[in-house]
Amino acid sequence: MKMRPLLLLAVLAGAGCVDHVSGATYTGEPPMMVAGLWTYSVDISGDRNASCQANGLTRLNQASNTFTGSAQQGTWACASDAGVTDPQPSFLNFSNGEIAALTVRFLSLGCVYNGAADSIVKNMTGTVSCIIVLPEGGGMQTMTGNWHLSR
Repeated sequence: MKMRPLLLLAVLAGAGCVDHVSGATYTGEPPMMVAGLWTYSVDISGDRNASCQANGLTRLNQASNTFTGSAQQGTWACASDAGVTDPQPSFLNFSNGEIAALTVRFLSLGCVYNGAADSIVKNMTGTVSCIIVLPEGGGMQTMTGNWHLSR
């Protein structure tokens, strides 16, 4: 009789879990929850004194271990030896977001973002790499930098 509770516990431990919001099934730890409104900032730079900054708000929508983001508001501006752009409205939408433990990867405007969240998932930070066209004939430029999301 004493073995039955252990057998039931072993069966339940291997059964996996169901995310009642998305309906996804997974085993092990559930993915961190990133859905909601986040403040973002991006700072990238490249050759010829090129730099771009963006900041604003984005809403992340999550389905199990994937997510997308839609910009709510924000601005961006770039500068290089070829000139400076005035701050413009930023529509920094995120796509193809992937979550694994506390790490994240996503795309936005041709840039690849890699990073991680803190243990309470209030901040995410990481690196970004992109190829962009600079203003005023600055040409195409590979740019790298850092990003930050907070809520």
